[in-house]
Amino acid sequence: MESVDAAPDDSPVAIDVELLNGAVTGTDPAEVRATLTNTADGERSLTPNGGSCALFDRFEGASESGGLHLHRPDFPGFALDCRDPSRVGNLWRFDLSADAICAVQEYGCGTDTYAAGESRPETYQVWDDYAASGYMSPGTYRFATTVTVGQQDDADEFDWGFSLAVERPA
Repeated sequence: MESVDAAPDDSPVAIDVELLNGAVTGTDPAEVRATLTNTADGERSLTPNGGSCALFDRFEGASESGGLHLHRPDFPGFALDCRDPSRVGNLWRFDLSADAICAVQEYGCGTDTYAAGESRPETYQVWDDYAASGYMSPGTYRFATTVTVGQQDDADEFDWGFSLAVERPA
């Protein structure tokens, strides 16, 4: 993990992200877990990414500069051209053409209410960006999203994200 943003000091939300598995093999991708917590005394409506169920949903699962995607294969939903695509060999890369429309996290759902102190972890696999040249090229990749706290008419939003460093083994 290269860096993790803090939630605003006045926000009733805490977000943490941790690298669960940083080694990519032919049988296992890298994995990160992001945990969203309601730190307020009472219930709070937390709608990551404008009303969707996952923090990194729809096109938010793509790194800002391209190159990597956060993927939740166990989460139901549809993903445009990404519906159950095959992998390229034993690489963590979808076997799609570069012009395919692939929103890796394509789910949508209503507002979610978190109880006081409730935390919800989300585990993501880190996949290569099928539309970028190269394979998990070394560098730093930033993932960012907007978190909404409260209902639509009375909501506060803030941007949050983290960066991952990709290195080649020595």
